[in-house]
Amino acid sequence: MARGIPLSLALAGEGMEPAAYEKHRERYPELFILQEKARREFLESAIEQLLSGERLQANVCWLLERRYPELFVRPADTNIHVTQQIIGVPDEVLQRARSYAKKKD
Repeated sequence: MARGIPLSLALAGEGMEPAAYEKHRERYPELFILQEKARREFLESAIEQLLSGERLQANVCWLLERRYPELFVRPADTNIHVTQQIIGVPDEVLQRARSYAKKKD
């Protein structure tokens, strides 16, 4: 978990069912403390990488947004607009292609 692996995948990697883990957590409350410590270590490491300005910054942002959406998710009203440019094709060919595409709609 200190590497950001979700609990369900970490348990699967150890061959343990989530229900069995919950029983262990009830029996051994210190497991919760260890789990939260591992989550904190991952979060601290990710934030350190983010603040260091390394080239992995975009990847760290992506990981934080998905691993801890309650803390790092982008607001719902975020709009992303993508524009494509076709280079090297004459304008008249592009116009014809656009008109064909409109006719099919």
